[in-house]
Amino acid sequence: IVQLLLALFFAIVLNPLVTWFIRRGIKRPVAITIVVMVMLVVLTALVGVLAASLSEFSTMLPKYNKELTRKIIDLQEMLPFLNLHISPERMLRRMD
Repeated sequence: IVQLLLALFFAIVLNPLVTWFIRRGIKRPVAITIVVMVMLVVLTALVGVLAASLSEFSTMLPKYNKELTRKIIDLQEMLPFLNLHISPERMLRRMD
């Protein structure tokens, strides 16, 4: 059902582009091919950007983990001044 709904969505969204090409004198099968190819190029570019972003995030993850641990330690030092009593283990479990 998901593929059918996705295909229907793209058909509705991309139909104006096909119609635009048809008005310019391009035959319908060629217009559909052009629109599908452009859509595939755009989706490939988006996947590439997403993959690069995920790769960068995975390389930065140890740094984020160290920073978060340092902030948790700072927070634990401030908790007695705020009259809050939360165990460090419980706080770390919530962060995980």
